[in-house]
This record gives sequence, structure tokens and C-alpha cells, in this order.
Amino acid sequence: MLKEHRIIQLIYLDIKSKDIYIQRPLLQANELIYDNFGKGRPIYIPSDILKNIKLNDEIPLIFGHKNKYIKLGRIENINYDARNKLLLGDINVYPRWNEWVLRKFSEGINGLSTEFKSYEKNEKYFDRIIGLTLERVAIVDRPASHRAKMY
Repeated sequence: MLKEHRIIQLIYLDIKSKDIYIQRPLLQANELIYDNFGKGRPIYIPSDILKNIKLNDEIPLIFGHKNKYIKLGRIENINYDARNKLLLGDINVYPRWNEWVLRKFSEGINGLSTEFKSYEKNEKYFDRIIGLTLERVAIVDRPASHRAKMY
């Protein structure tokens, strides 16, 4: 069954004046994650699935999940860190949005939420992701993941 997921893990992005944030964590494998669509049921992304994630031609950076058509930037150079089981990417904020995004970061709105489509297998206590396509990344204020990490 194809499902859409929004995963939010809190990360720290430098509050400096720059347009590109190099190799920031986007998503972590091998842990239970509670997403906005799971209705209390966590999902589990195995490392081999995250390592082989499919990517759309362009991965836009947006603000929140409701403003999908206002692109603040894009995610580039996406790769998998096998040692830490993390999907990493360069966050490229468009220059015209840089000051606004920095202001949001200083207000504490510095979490990243990945939106993806997935195929999953229902296990007894969680849904195991068996196929994954990354669609977009959103800047958000409140992470849904109960194990949000600060980087």
C-alpha cells in the first residue's frame, strides 16, 4: 500500500548569514518514528531502505506542510552516512529567502520534516517501510518524532 508520510526530526542549523548548510541530517534509519499520518502507530525505516532511497528530480525546501508551492530553496547532494545511519543533504536556501529563514531559525523554528511516499509492511507494533521516495523537506517548529535529535 502506498502511503505519504511526514517525518519531523529536530536538527540545529547554524544561525549565521549563509545560504547553504552543508550535509545536514534529514532522516535517520533503524529507529521507531511517529509521523503525522501514523495515528499513533510508529514507522520503522531499515538502513538498507534509507540507503537506497529514491529521489525526485528536485527536492524543494518549503516552510511548513501547508505552503507546498512556496519554495524557499532546495536540497542537494543527498547521500547516506552508513556509520551513523543518516540521510544527509545540503540545504540550499535561495538568497531572497535567506534573511527570513534566519529569522525563523532564531525564533526556534529550526526543525526539518521530510515528506516522502512509501510502501510499507504492517508488523505487529509498527509499520516497516519497504520502499521510499523523498519528495520535499519542510522547515517546521514542532517535531513529531518522539526521539528528535539535536545536531
